[in-house]
Amino acid sequence: MNEYASLSELRTFMSLASAEVSDDAELRNILTRSSRSIDRYTRRHFYPRRYGGTNTLKYDIPDNGLTLNVGNIDLLEVKGLSDLNGASVIGAGAYWLKAGDNWNISPYDRIVLSDSAGSVFSFSGTTQRAVHVDAIAGYREDYGYAWVNSGASLTDILPAATTIASVSASGAANSEGISPRFKQSQILRIGTGASEEFLYIQDTVNSSRINVIRGINGTSDIAHAASTSIFTWQPEYDIEESVVELAAFAYQKAKSPFTNRVSILSLGVIEHPEAWPEKTIERLQRYKKDEIYAL
Repeated sequence: MNEYASLSELRTFMSLASAEVSDDAELRNILTRSSRSIDRYTRRHFYPRRYGGTNTLKYDIPDNGLTLNVGNIDLLEVKGLSDLNGASVIGAGAYWLKAGDNWNISPYDRIVLSDSAGSVFSFSGTTQRAVHVDAIAGYREDYGYAWVNSGASLTDILPAATTIASVSASGAANSEGISPRFKQSQILRIGTGASEEFLYIQDTVNSSRINVIRGINGTSDIAHAASTSIFTWQPEYDIEESVVELAAFAYQKAKSPFTNRVSILSLGVIEHPEAWPEKTIERLQRYKKDEIYAL
């Protein structure tokens, strides 16, 4: 799961004819492996993950009592914040999210309490693991545009554990005019608040039903009412392009393992197949996370 591009996008990039489907299963596996390779190379992930419940993030009380550094993750959204070792809820109006010195860009690396609220992060017994954060994390700039309104909704109730979702016109365009609105490997978001769930599209069954994996990336598999709106996750476009390039390269390299040249229609001839395509590496450089070692 959590591929950064779909099989259809990879097939288009490789200029495969509609009848050339014999390697589709292999291509899907390569897309998954290429996505995880990009995660390892950049030391971060570009899909949304919920850190709540038993996986709630825990931090020591910050030295100044106001600014909690969460730089070990790429913070996108806080669903719940508490201190006193998780016993005292801090309201959403009492804090802001910040990236470095900027309040207005994502992903964020710190949570800052409002000094006008007159409170600081507090603890009971020990400062260790006293602040608890229920969050969504994953690298995505302009997070406000990450979830695209599919333009579709559930046409029937979706019970927990049911893997076929009935939706309105899955082949039509989304709110940005892109068609089809649903495609294999997309991450969906259904519901809000306590009812929020992430799902993964395994395949579209037909124009009114999609086959999904429920409760992915730290969310729970729960029931949703008919008419609930459906949103789709849009990864960073640079990452989407990079995984397609890398997957096409890996596929062609597997087909010609003993040559020093790999030819890909969309990339040209690559002279050093033991390395990633130069264009892909250049694009990924800006996303690499620095390693920080404690002394």
